[in-house]
Amino acid sequence: MEPEVTTDHLIEEDSINVAEFIGILYENRWLIGGISLAFFVIALVYIFMATPVYRADALLQVEEKSPHYKAMDALEAMMASESSSTVTEIEIIKSRKVIGEVVDAINLTIEATPKYSLLTRFEMSKSDEQNRAKIKVDRLDIPADLLGVEFTLVKDSGENFSLLLDEDVVLTGTVGQAAISQDAQIQLFISQLDAGEDTHFNVIKHSRASLIHEYQQAIHVVEKGSKTGVIQLSLEGADRTEITAVLKEVINSYLKQNVRRHSEESENTLRFISGQLPDLKNKLSTAESTLNEYRKERGTVDITYESQSLIESITGIERAISELKIERAALSNKLTLKHPSIQEVDEKLAKLSETRQQLESKIAKLPGTELESVKFSRDVTVANELYMLLLNKSQELKVAKAGTIGNVRIIDEAFSSEKPVKPKKALIVAVSLIVGLTM
Repeated sequence: MEPEVTTDHLIEEDSINVAEFIGILYENRWLIGGISLAFFVIALVYIFMATPVYRADALLQVEEKSPHYKAMDALEAMMASESSSTVTEIEIIKSRKVIGEVVDAINLTIEATPKYSLLTRFEMSKSDEQNRAKIKVDRLDIPADLLGVEFTLVKDSGENFSLLLDEDVVLTGTVGQAAISQDAQIQLFISQLDAGEDTHFNVIKHSRASLIHEYQQAIHVVEKGSKTGVIQLSLEGADRTEITAVLKEVINSYLKQNVRRHSEESENTLRFISGQLPDLKNKLSTAESTLNEYRKERGTVDITYESQSLIESITGIERAISELKIERAALSNKLTLKHPSIQEVDEKLAKLSETRQQLESKIAKLPGTELESVKFSRDVTVANELYMLLLNKSQELKVAKAGTIGNVRIIDEAFSSEKPVKPKKALIVAVSLIVGLTM
């Protein structure tokens, strides 16, 4: 038979255990306090020494684009259902073409930063960033095998400087003047160098391809909400001015290519129409000359109401055929010839051609004297109608091309946070104290 355990006995044991635990903590209070203080100091040192990271962001809106031709509405709707236009724009923003233009515009391949000791960095963390050394390297040409290699630039007396590689002087120069090494393999141009004498800078020329890839990963582009068409861009970095400039240039480059992309659609269709206009003008001139010669020889022949109706019907069909050909040219800039939309246009063209042949057969059955007059009148009417149609379309596209503004607008310009988003000081201190107490 097991001994009976009373409640009073359990309470007494718990009291003893708590008392012992408190006693242990008291006996090791200096060790616990020391460890906690050590972690707290390490956290403070890290907070002061860590490079502050800022965040810049911007907002864009992708608006639905109105097609140039009503017949393309169904195509635009179908393409929108197959893939989100916003997703497409996000991929374009992060494309090598857009990011590459940014890298070239801001000259991001060249990195030049002051080189400070730990003590100097600790002291400068308390001072205004405006007082820090500044350098602007406009040009640095080096052999391909030196890409990514760190050079050291030293500010000498006055406006002079020296460029070192592995403590060997590569070249010397003056601010505002091109400097060339003795073997002419390295060229350097510095337009700004605000620093005290003997200030050191790290200078690196990055590979353009690797830098583009790096920024493709660093720039975050997401859609805010579902199917809102609102895109948020953000970039983090240690230099507030630089990350803001990069984000602004990304937006500018993207907007420019967006306008170019929409302008190209008008340009391609305009090119097709421009190629047709000279031939139509010649046909119109020939048809008018032939009709005038015929009237001089035979005189004016009265055309019956039925024949006039045939001419108007053929003219309407020719106009519809011409419009479909323009639409097909516009579609062919986006789609392959086997795409259902182009095949649908081809089917319509085939049906209109059959109808035209049927009307031509009716004209062929007219009496001899009226037949020639109807043919010549038809040629003039059709040629004139098509020429005016394409001429008007050409003018419309020229206006549309000149006024192309794209379908993207800026909601919020690129702007960086005034306070760093990293490191999170309060969180680091709290974690350090918890870790110190639990060690």
